[in-house]
Amino acid sequence: MEGKETFSGKAQFFLVDVESAINEGVNAFWLFDEKASTLDFYSELYEQDTSDFNEEVTTTLGDDLWYPNLFIVERVEVLPQFRGKNLAKLVIDEATRVFAGNTHVSALKAFPLQYEASVRNDEDEKYSSREDSEVSATQKLVKLYESIGFHKIGNDNYMVRFNPFLN
Repeated sequence: MEGKETFSGKAQFFLVDVESAINEGVNAFWLFDEKASTLDFYSELYEQDTSDFNEEVTTTLGDDLWYPNLFIVERVEVLPQFRGKNLAKLVIDEATRVFAGNTHVSALKAFPLQYEASVRNDEDEKYSSREDSEVSATQKLVKLYESIGFHKIGNDNYMVRFNPFLN
């Protein structure tokens, strides 16, 4: 019996291979500067002008971060009817297991996508809610990501976890 496929959401990830870039003479900053959203991860997680994780990352995850590579969870979108079924955890874990390779650190920014400028509609009241709703939604996301092993660092809701699938 064949299973029925159902679209439940989508996700986007980046593997930033800092180690290979350095071996080819490419500065880590330049590598992250390819895309605006990845540049912010460099600023939050690495020592300036180096390929070393900063003190907050090493304090949070430990000093055994031998590889400077980073697996970024850029976005995870789960349709409303499929929320509450651990799909975000399953998708993040499977993507990390399959694609993260020699990466000790996975990172994401807890940000509720309903507050992203590209999805707002001025005529749609559900996206014109008060600022405290965004704070509440962000806190819920932080708790969700903490439940799957991420740790909040800094003040901008960036989160990191040690790759649980590293061999």
